[in-house]
Amino acid sequence: MATHTQDILQAWYPHRDRHQWVLGTVVATLGSSYRKAGALLLINDMAQLFGLISGGCLEADLMRRSKRVMATGVAELVSYDSRDEDDVAFQLGLGCGGKIDILLQPVTAENHYLQLDQIYQSLSAHQPMVYCSPITPSELTAAGNQACLVAPTLAQLPFAIELGDKATVVTYRGQQWLCRWIRPQPHLAVFGGGLDAQPLVAMAANLGWQVSVIDPRPSYGRSVDFPAASRLVNCSAAGLEQQPWLESVDAVVIMHHHIDLDVEAIQLWHNKPLSYWAVLGPEHRKQRLFDTAGLQPEQCLQPLAGPAGLSLGGELPEGVALSILAECHAALHGASARSISGILNDTAGITS
Repeated sequence: MATHTQDILQAWYPHRDRHQWVLGTVVATLGSSYRKAGALLLINDMAQLFGLISGGCLEADLMRRSKRVMATGVAELVSYDSRDEDDVAFQLGLGCGGKIDILLQPVTAENHYLQLDQIYQSLSAHQPMVYCSPITPSELTAAGNQACLVAPTLAQLPFAIELGDKATVVTYRGQQWLCRWIRPQPHLAVFGGGLDAQPLVAMAANLGWQVSVIDPRPSYGRSVDFPAASRLVNCSAAGLEQQPWLESVDAVVIMHHHIDLDVEAIQLWHNKPLSYWAVLGPEHRKQRLFDTAGLQPEQCLQPLAGPAGLSLGGELPEGVALSILAECHAALHGASARSISGILNDTAGITS
């Protein structure tokens, strides 16, 4: 099940007028919770659910409550407290040990689909949007069913706000709004369609990413080998300069195992904004690629990761793919890529 917001909206959009729909949004959490404020799911009158708010513990109960919202057309604020033995969350075995508030809102043409159609169009164009939902409990009957606020930039909102990766609650005209960025699926471009690229592409697609595979060689990058790829391009990097989809690429992995083709990819991407780019092979090979390309590392907008990936100990293509995607995922989300528990660290003798 794809749980990225773009996948959820893609499942909803063609059927938005054929069924009744309810949007579920996590608006507040206290203590531990599976998802944080801003997470959403969509439920329809066919008992279909798109998205994930818990590990599966609460979704069945939310389905039941959503039927009432569909019947009444009135939004509801639902709370689950797994610390309370009398609460349904405790009885369902929700193991996070925290409290979670979820706003259920009808999604109809009359309330402008809560602006989800605009969000969908923006994400399809690979553009992020700021999305603000009214959450004041006393205003749910009216404001909870009204259109939400959307904007491509913070400056276009009717109030001033500083907004990072986490959702933020603001008060505007006596009403509380939950504001968060909704960003498109990451777009990974893989230059090289060999055997070792197959698990990389499959894993990235399973993460909900868009993946383009580029390779000019006839026996590489075939559709039969990359069924999960969003795009297959039978062309070298040198022939891509004017392709409009290049602007949507967030990350690049270069793995042709061919000097000239790798050099062309480096020449294409060295001066373009990327969150992450990497090349397979040892450090001396990366330097050879730069020398052949006539470039210096400091001429690149983003440092080229090479050797690519985190030190996970893998040698087979699947392990290497996991290593590269882990590093790429951390770069895309501004994370440290360190052990959360601290069980792996340099003082324990674990080195890169």
